[in-house]
Amino acid sequence: MLVLIPLLESKFNAPVTIKRWCQLTWDDFRGIPQPFSSYGAVISSNVYLEYDSSTARYNAYAGQNDIHSWTKGGQSDYALNHEQYHFNISELHARLLNKYIIDNPGKSEHWYQLQLEMFRSDLDLMQDRYDRETDHSTIFDRQRRWEYQIDSLLRSDSGWVTDQFSGARVFFPTKPETSKGKVSDEIWYRRYSLSKYGTYFSITSYQLRSLEIDALIANLKDIYTRDQYVLKSLKVDSVDFPLEIMVFSRDTANRSHINRWIYNYDYLYQIGANYPGDVEDTTGYFQIATSFINSLSVENTNNFWFDEREKSEAPILRATIASVSMKDDKKGECLWRGNSTQRGLFRGPFFRDDGALFLAFDAIEHNDSLLLENAMIIENGLYTFQPEATGQLFIIPEDQVPKDDTFKIEFGYFLKNDSARCKVFYYQTLPVKVR
Repeated sequence: MLVLIPLLESKFNAPVTIKRWCQLTWDDFRGIPQPFSSYGAVISSNVYLEYDSSTARYNAYAGQNDIHSWTKGGQSDYALNHEQYHFNISELHARLLNKYIIDNPGKSEHWYQLQLEMFRSDLDLMQDRYDRETDHSTIFDRQRRWEYQIDSLLRSDSGWVTDQFSGARVFFPTKPETSKGKVSDEIWYRRYSLSKYGTYFSITSYQLRSLEIDALIANLKDIYTRDQYVLKSLKVDSVDFPLEIMVFSRDTANRSHINRWIYNYDYLYQIGANYPGDVEDTTGYFQIATSFINSLSVENTNNFWFDEREKSEAPILRATIASVSMKDDKKGECLWRGNSTQRGLFRGPFFRDDGALFLAFDAIEHNDSLLLENAMIIENGLYTFQPEATGQLFIIPEDQVPKDDTFKIEFGYFLKNDSARCKVFYYQTLPVKVR
């Protein structure tokens, strides 16, 4: 007892720190553990109100009291994560109160203090429900579901991610990673993915030159009946899209997979999630997965590219093909076409109301930093464009678009590091049907 008294006095007399919302560590839990508590750690966080003289208004913020927060030591990162989300719930209510203050300016301090107490009451109810439903984090799937919900509510942006090439629009609770590449010379893709909450989320847009629906169904059935998968169900639908397939399966690592495949003639979309299938209850994981998968919509993103046109430079009619040598005869400009093959993923061609032709292109085969110029051959004209950071945008004014009902275009690019005097045109050929 004599040894313990100085320790208790030092804790009781320690200055309190109210730490604003951030990522916590166990060092932020400086309080005295409750000796008879069955919990390994407890956090004390709340919403506070301050007056900001620079903006002449009140401001709410979430704060953690380090002396009233304690741990018995030896706690895991998983346990710290549970306490962190208590703090995140406080931050959520601070933001809600700030929105209320902005929507109701010019009130008295007493008025805002009354609102603070109301928001704190709602905060306490949510904190209690969080602990009750997760049993203080011991029910893993419910813990992960709460994390997914809180992160979704805390996103500083809308959380919606749109692939401006394929039009796939999906909600991610936190910022996803992006990747792109090819499955084969005729199948290219762009992917957004996230690994969190014990779950892997992804949306992939594939562009194929041609696709037979019956062949796709047969191929998917083959994929999900191979050795690494146990197919649970496969449902085919054609109500909202030419083809939609929902697949439930399990792999050899005992993870459950939900995949939704959608085909709309321009792209094939695969949105999916997989999660642990060997826990006692997977309800929370299933709810996370289906919430993500059902958020998918396919948007028309033409207006995005019309707006991008205002930021890009006008196309340059470099030459007529007749004046460009197709071989290295050391006379004039030399262009080597080679073979037409797909070089990446594209959107279009599509037309603006004034008749101008647009095509957006993601040159996946070569990194954007390697591009010297983008180019399009249409009838006898060779047009060049400056590379763009958001994707390669080709625009042909209405008066230079062929008047035929159908015609073809060749579009692609030249690289900076081509050493030969004769420029290599990396391109592909597309038929165009005028509206």
